[in-house]
Amino acid sequence: MVVQHAGLLGGLAEHDFGQVVAELLANGAALAKGRHHGLGITVAWAGVILVFLPDSPHKGRIFSEYERAVFVWRVAQDKRGVKSPKIRMNQIWETLIDPKTWLLCLSSAALGILNGGVVNFKSALIAGFGFAGQEANLLGMPSGAIQIVSCVLFGMLARLKNIKGVAMIVSCIPGVVGLIGILKISHNPKYKYSLVACTWLQACIAAPVAISWSLPVVNVAGHTKRSCTLGLIFIFFAAGMIGGPHLFIASEALRYPTAIIGLLSSYGAAMLLQAAYTALCYFQNKARDEKYGRPTEADVRAREDAALRGFEDQTDMENKEFRFSL
Repeated sequence: MVVQHAGLLGGLAEHDFGQVVAELLANGAALAKGRHHGLGITVAWAGVILVFLPDSPHKGRIFSEYERAVFVWRVAQDKRGVKSPKIRMNQIWETLIDPKTWLLCLSSAALGILNGGVVNFKSALIAGFGFAGQEANLLGMPSGAIQIVSCVLFGMLARLKNIKGVAMIVSCIPGVVGLIGILKISHNPKYKYSLVACTWLQACIAAPVAISWSLPVVNVAGHTKRSCTLGLIFIFFAAGMIGGPHLFIASEALRYPTAIIGLLSSYGAAMLLQAAYTALCYFQNKARDEKYGRPTEADVRAREDAALRGFEDQTDMENKEFRFSL
């Protein structure tokens, strides 16, 4: 998920700098030269990242041996396993048979549909309320600010202990309210700004996407299993992004009732799937507490044993000390 800060400035850029952009497009040679310079800077920065940014805690060249050891120990204490170059077939199989994997994938597909629809047809919806041209572009600006604020606020909520699932569901509510408003508010010209405000609320989709993508990072242990899970989630999200725009049927412009109902259904599916995922994690935690006992921070020996297991690249199902974040 990429937070589109450009949404805040895009309308202003089109309104105030349109002539400048047109002149740059007319000057093809200069523009091509600028692109080459930009490409060179990008490649040079990629080289810096390749050299100095480690792909795992124990490979950081700018850190001392002691610092690297501390980093690895902290990663191991998370009980999610350290990076392993070995592809473990048992972890791939566990990924496929774990129901939580598919709950996350289906939720990502629903969020992808929402994100794809909002990104591609926000301007079309605003135009359908009676605005056109530069005015429609300018009215799209506040959605960028709303997107940033929603990510910060719901992200802060998600940082509370065992509240990520609730935060994800709650973060969907503004978008649902906005879609219901677009569907139910009269398209009389005197209500057109109310309809635009409902469109702005669709920018809040960035928050549930971000929270949803954080769940496999904290709840999936084992390097191979986590990599496979994240790969599947990305595929489902991309498929949703491709499918989302197809809800908008050209013959239904400019209100797109089928698309609005489809987006509402996607919100409902994402919230129900998240509720099911959170409930499954809760009951699995409860079953482990009953079978192995509840982990306690006061038990130093237990914490050390759990950290040592973190070096063994165990999955969340193999490590009895592992508890899912709710």
